[in-house]
Order: sequence, then C-alpha cells, then structure tokens
Amino acid sequence: MIGDDIQQIFEGFRAAANAYFDAPGVLQGMELDERAGQLRRVCLGKLGDTPLGSRLYDFQKRVRSGDPEGAQLLLEELGPALAGHGLR
Repeated sequence: MIGDDIQQIFEGFRAAANAYFDAPGVLQGMELDERAGQLRRVCLGKLGDTPLGSRLYDFQKRVRSGDPEGAQLLLEELGPALAGHGLR
C-alpha cells in the first residue's frame, strides 16, 4: 500500500498533466515538469522503480521540448506502471 504523501504527489502530477494537455503552454509545462520531477524522485527513492523513474525523465524531456503529443503518448505508456504501484 502506498502512503498518503505519495498519493498526494501523484494527484498533483495528474492535475498538472490534465492542465497541460487541456491547454499546453509554457506555465503549464513548467508546472508539469516540476510535478513529474517530484514523482520521479518518489519512484526512484521510495518505490525503488528505476525503469519508471527513467521513463518519467523521458516524459519531462518531452514536456520541456514543447511536445505535448509525444508527452501524451508516453504518459499512456506510463499508466500501467504507475497503476502497478497503486497510483491511479
């Protein structure tokens, strides 16, 4: 079972992703990048999932480069891995 702090970080990531994909922009991208970084640190540290952490880094690179379509596709690939840790 995941902790409440991890779930809150994931919920912040999900909200930032929704905002970014609804209206991609610089500010939305910066917020999503920050939230993805927080989630990546949780994956690498508390969850010990290095492959997922690496994929989240790839996701951040897509967001930073202004590629919402590529980021959306990568996020769809990340869904099952995140769900495997109880993050939905």
